[in-house]
Amino acid sequence: MSNLVVWRLLGEILMELLAERGEFEEAERLRAEKYAHPLVEMAERTLSKMLAPQGGLTCPELEEALREAIRKNPHGLRAILSSVVDSYVNLARKKKRWLYAAR
Repeated sequence: MSNLVVWRLLGEILMELLAERGEFEEAERLRAEKYAHPLVEMAERTLSKMLAPQGGLTCPELEEALREAIRKNPHGLRAILSSVVDSYVNLARKKKRWLYAAR
């Protein structure tokens, strides 16, 4: 359920970041799939590791850490999410190229 926490608190930012990169179809897919979208999972894994380097966080701990990050350093959090979105977009593009090459 950590993905639900990430979606609820950061979903809008993730959609904005996709749109900024011209990934409008992916942003719409994210809006439709919500917390089940692979980008949300990728963001959750990255943030959990960064916020608790010695182990995972429970959902309430993750929510608390994200709320604190939003309050204390929203620009830093956005920069982290921007990096996650860039990684996701690059992986998605490579996957598409590979699928087209395999035909």
